[in-house]
Amino acid sequence: MTKSKWKKTLFIFLLIIIGISLFFISEKALQFFHMGEKYSLVDELDINHEAFYRINRSFPKKYFRSMKSAPEFRDVLIPAHKKMNEKRVIALGGSTTFGFPYSYNITFPDMLEDLLNRADSEYEWRVINLSTSAINSFSVTDILEHAPCLEPDAIVLYMGHNEFYGAFGSASTEKGFNSYVLTHLFMNLQESYLFQNMLSLFQKNISQNQDSEDPLMARVVRERHIPYGSSLYMKTYLNFIKNLERIQKTTEKLDIPVYIGTLVSNERSQMPFASEFIDEDLDQFSLYKEFESYLIRDDTIGVKLWLEDLYVWEPTSAIFAYCMGKYYDWINMPDSATAYYIKARDQDVLRFRASSDWNRAIQQIAMTNTWEVVPVEKAFYNYSAPHAPGNNLFHEHVHPNIKGYMLMAETFFKEFLNSNFCQTSLPVDSILSDFEKEYPITPFEIKAGELTIQKLMSRWPFTSEYQQFTFNPSNTTEHYAWEYLNKNITWGKANQALTEYHINRNDIDLAIRYVQSIKAVTPYSSWPYTKLARLYLTMQRPDLALNELKGIDHILDDPEIWYLEGMIYFQMNENDFAIYALNKTRSHLLKESSALSHEIIQQVYLMLAQALMKSSRTEEAQRIIEEANNIFHVSISL
Repeated sequence: MTKSKWKKTLFIFLLIIIGISLFFISEKALQFFHMGEKYSLVDELDINHEAFYRINRSFPKKYFRSMKSAPEFRDVLIPAHKKMNEKRVIALGGSTTFGFPYSYNITFPDMLEDLLNRADSEYEWRVINLSTSAINSFSVTDILEHAPCLEPDAIVLYMGHNEFYGAFGSASTEKGFNSYVLTHLFMNLQESYLFQNMLSLFQKNISQNQDSEDPLMARVVRERHIPYGSSLYMKTYLNFIKNLERIQKTTEKLDIPVYIGTLVSNERSQMPFASEFIDEDLDQFSLYKEFESYLIRDDTIGVKLWLEDLYVWEPTSAIFAYCMGKYYDWINMPDSATAYYIKARDQDVLRFRASSDWNRAIQQIAMTNTWEVVPVEKAFYNYSAPHAPGNNLFHEHVHPNIKGYMLMAETFFKEFLNSNFCQTSLPVDSILSDFEKEYPITPFEIKAGELTIQKLMSRWPFTSEYQQFTFNPSNTTEHYAWEYLNKNITWGKANQALTEYHINRNDIDLAIRYVQSIKAVTPYSSWPYTKLARLYLTMQRPDLALNELKGIDHILDDPEIWYLEGMIYFQMNENDFAIYALNKTRSHLLKESSALSHEIIQQVYLMLAQALMKSSRTEEAQRIIEEANNIFHVSISL
């Protein structure tokens, strides 16, 4: 090598070293001053000396650049150290997997967890929902790549409806790059503080009109016209397949099974959002209203002539196929109707519903990779037979109602059993029957979901004209649901208020259901456990009260939990257990005297002294009496 070439090589090498050094110095400085978003999937925290992971709710923000208020994960706490008898399942997908329009509990991952724990007592099953609205397979691949810290035993996938309009969708306002590789590179770079700040400077002049009052569906749409088989359609379809293959590589490394659900949507009751017309002046809302008027009048000749006329002018339009479906339903030919409904969905050029091609891709990828295909579409068709699925299982285009979510959970559950991933000695029909009767769904959650859907459907794309959504509550449940929808009260406060409301009305069963709902959402808060214990005690069921407390006493180490536990054992004449629990309460009181009321402190020391006397531990009892008097000014006489 000549001297000049050597100098040039050294110069380039030094430039690279300096560049890398500057990058790391800048990155560390920005991190030190917290000038960026920390996109870790979990945050670590300590609860009573137990290590926990809290899912970072803001993690999905990295997929949304145009919206200040991006969709979030649910707030989930998970023990950092996985138990020997614990099975963890991660659920991934968009708004359907997230559980829209419901806030908590009415999600198929939550329901699946309930079913698995009912069926298989050998393991403690935990289904971790890492889904949120408006994301698609690009985001799912990234989330999964961050998930090994959670030590999953299986993956549940239900996704595909958001491929066009979800984050990085080809027709989304949150558009990715034309290159599949660059889109994934961008997601990785988003975790760099330096890249975030550079991107922020670049986007300063970009309009932030995505944070309007419009629903999320309206804000994410950039391209409203995507014909079936077009170049944009095919590109999106191929990206979906590539992302499935990417997921397959990740799960292969983890060596865990994948359960992927086939996609289903409202075909019978959801008119296509948009049609491709030869005559651009046509409006499908007006056309359908005209067609519907013939059906209402029971005008057989008029219906046929109208359809023949539309076939002449717009034979390939989605609205023509949908009207044909309605016609065949009208004359009681459901099989023909279903064929046309599917055609209408596939030809809908505003692509909020996945076409038939997506399920073919799922089946093909699953077969290649030995994934378990969960027949969600078939389950919905079987339940709706002889008709196509419609408003019997859906709220609108893709989001199931309560029965629909239960059906999804049951279908995934059966596939877990069929593949021997979960085993049970109980009759499956009995498990499903008990689940549907006992799962904690409250009137508040139902009403809040209904109002969310009504508000959504008062705007584009469900109506051609904007309608102001208003609601006048007629009862207490509706009042709290409306206040929650308008962000005037939190979910927890609303449910606690309704708990007290039903207690005051002596409707204890419904009050218990509300508390069970809160417990399912906040399993590491002491309030639902102590509240349930007190409610069970009013029902003269100390056994149920004790069951609630024993499962969580050492984890939460709460003085009220120990006090209630000690009181129950004392009343049962289980003096040794009573002494243990009451001493745990006492140790808390000695550290923090305000932990319980003066009246309860008196009860704690009285019961503890009596239990010690009954156990012939007279000297200890006397010391307890003196301690109560000297420290808490409580006088006890036995």
